[in-house]
Amino acid sequence: CMVVGPDYVRPTVITPDHYKEIDGWRVAQPKDDVIRGAWWEMFEDPQLNALEAQVSVSNQNLAAAEAQYREARALVQEARASYYPAATIGFGANRSSSSTTTGSGPASSRITVSNYSLPLDVSWEIDVWGQIRRTVESNQANAQASAANLENARLSFQAALAQDYFQLRELDAQKQLLSA
Repeated sequence: CMVVGPDYVRPTVITPDHYKEIDGWRVAQPKDDVIRGAWWEMFEDPQLNALEAQVSVSNQNLAAAEAQYREARALVQEARASYYPAATIGFGANRSSSSTTTGSGPASSRITVSNYSLPLDVSWEIDVWGQIRRTVESNQANAQASAANLENARLSFQAALAQDYFQLRELDAQKQLLSA
């Protein structure tokens, strides 16, 4: 058995009533897992829009990050399933045959026996020590981190494409200027 401690409580911090830098300060609200939207459309370039649309479809690194996110969500569901009883049922069939001889003659009889079984198994682990609850909490945190990684990877690939696209456009403009 693994003994799990009490719920985490953020420690209190003694802070002064007023800082000289307090004006305009606010608590951060990180939203790494939020989809950023089509920010590149502000450049009003149809070719860039078409290329950016392909990033989510064609980038294999992004597909791998998405698969990791789906896996993390599935692990949360699997951990939550431990809260409930598990039941398994099966079916088995066995057929056996034997022959018997009677007396001293060649007469024999054949006996065939069929056995059928339907095993049922039910189990349930009560979460006395909080192990299941802690596993669910841990998997939820991992899924949240995986969602943030996915969206940050998507943003990174979109930004890299936009940078490369504008650098190529700049080089094309320089080439055209020098060719004239």
